[in-house]
Amino acid sequence: SLLALKAECQLPVLEGCQACMTFYPRACGSLRGKLATYFLSCMDAETPHLQQLACECYALLPSLGAGFAQGLKYRESWEQQAHSLVATLHRLLGRLYEGAETEPLHYDGPGEEVLLPPPRQEEQTASLLLAKHRFAGLAKCLCRMLRNDFGTPVTVPAQAILDLVCRALDVSVKSMSWFGDGPLRMLLLPSIHLEALDLLAALILACGPRLVRFGGALCRLFPQVLNMWRAGQDLLSPGLQRPYSAVRARLYQVLDLWVQVAGASSGLLLGHSSQSDALLGHLIDDISPPSDALKMQPNPTSEGKPSAPKKAKLS
Repeated sequence: SLLALKAECQLPVLEGCQACMTFYPRACGSLRGKLATYFLSCMDAETPHLQQLACECYALLPSLGAGFAQGLKYRESWEQQAHSLVATLHRLLGRLYEGAETEPLHYDGPGEEVLLPPPRQEEQTASLLLAKHRFAGLAKCLCRMLRNDFGTPVTVPAQAILDLVCRALDVSVKSMSWFGDGPLRMLLLPSIHLEALDLLAALILACGPRLVRFGGALCRLFPQVLNMWRAGQDLLSPGLQRPYSAVRARLYQVLDLWVQVAGASSGLLLGHSSQSDALLGHLIDDISPPSDALKMQPNPTSEGKPSAPKKAKLS
């Protein structure tokens, strides 16, 4: 009955569905497909809060009927939905990075793509913006699935998710064309990278030290992204506000999280490799205070001469 309400009631409908799935996660049969379709349609909403709530509801779908066969149903549903989201995100990346990738990565995992609703008439002329909006929504769904408490142990497709993150972060502005949709793709690139970094942070939190075997890839990834978003920074004074600081700041947060989780096994700044030297250079540049703060300001009354100590007056 909630799904039959008008479009103006989407927010209370999603809140009601979220409460029901959180506190009464029972098997619902064919209703699950209707719920998935409804949540996916709400992800196209332009309101950020509405999209976020739809993502949280979609991430709860595997918990329906979680107690069946000692959690086997939950594990299968969770892994199937995770692979489906990865497959769909790869397809959307192919649309967003069309013509910018030298060797596009084709996902050949077990997941089937999510059946997204067809675009509305007014959305057909802005298909690139719609693809970016849906990429952000589905990435939030996968992040929420990784951050939620697992009902039973599941197998997280860490390699597939990390491949997706690396593909999203491998494209820079330099590889995009200035003609056609190229300028629009350039404008969308920072937000795509932010979504990919959020997904990487969720993966680190979910898997913890078990990601150490991918430490080499992460050590190459961090300086690569910092190099990518340093355009025009050589002309600025150290420590001042710089272009693309949102992407760089988010990457430093993920880097800090990785160091906290993996410790010395993170592999960062070990040895004298080119990746370690590049990362250390970025760290020093971004934490250096402004050069003006390092200059000594002489006292104008002293005229460059030290003042003699004053003698105490005797009463």
